[in-house]
Amino acid sequence: MKLYQISDRIEEILATQVDRETGEMNEDTLNALIELDEVLESKALAVAAYMKGELCEAEAVKAESAKLAKRAKGHEARAEWLRRYLEIHVPDGTTFKDARSIVKWVGKPPSVQVVDESLIPKRYLAVIPRSTKPDKKAIAARLKNGKPVNGCLLIKGKRLEVK
Repeated sequence: MKLYQISDRIEEILATQVDRETGEMNEDTLNALIELDEVLESKALAVAAYMKGELCEAEAVKAESAKLAKRAKGHEARAEWLRRYLEIHVPDGTTFKDARSIVKWVGKPPSVQVVDESLIPKRYLAVIPRSTKPDKKAIAARLKNGKPVNGCLLIKGKRLEVK
């Protein structure tokens, strides 16, 4: 859709010699515009009209992209609901498979659950400006080696994988 009608020659130059992805113009584009046999005023107004059309097109694309992002969020929410449904109804250890999908339980890597942060030795606290938090990687490494860390447990879980 065009909001503004401009010279066919100017439109051709702008449509064919401007990179549609980046909007960049090279020297050939500028030279082609300069060499046109049109009064500067009409060229300037035509280029301005083309520019306004591009800005309107950009706004339309942004609006459409916002609608598509909203639709995508809805699809993601439905997919997450369906994942929870499968987690509830597919028994642990069961695998279902066909040409389209595989549904199976797989082990997740162990994760650290902080039971009481105040009991954790300072060497296992990550330093964050003006605060500290447990360094779960260091704690996990120690717990995996069979050595205890006060206030922490190593938890093994599972997650449902859908491919």
